[in-house]
Amino acid sequence: MGELFKHLYNLEALFNRSLDEHAMIEISVGLRWTRYAREVVGIRDQQRCKYAHVCQGGRIERVWAYVLHYVTTFDKWLWEVYFPQHFPDYARYRARSIGLPAPKTRKQLPSPMNCTQAMQPSFEWE
Repeated sequence: MGELFKHLYNLEALFNRSLDEHAMIEISVGLRWTRYAREVVGIRDQQRCKYAHVCQGGRIERVWAYVLHYVTTFDKWLWEVYFPQHFPDYARYRARSIGLPAPKTRKQLPSPMNCTQAMQPSFEWE
């Protein structure tokens, strides 16, 4: 969760805009990362464990924790897979949920993992 919110903070800074306070992006990220970690990275269930995570509003969920060995893989996945491919859908979903104008079409985000890319985002988040 800490890694996700660290990078989400940076993404929000790029756009000078943040998700609403009730957004629970960790659910979207968690579900997609779990599938990616298993199917693409090959992380076996024995290489992770469940813990009780306290969500906003006090709800407690049992979520997966991964060894620190995978933190760089997770960071890279966030910027190269989740943010460009899935975050725009999540942002639109949240906008519709709270009655705000939805962000415009999906476009490629720059990845801090690749310093040769321009650092100005091209995804438009209204």
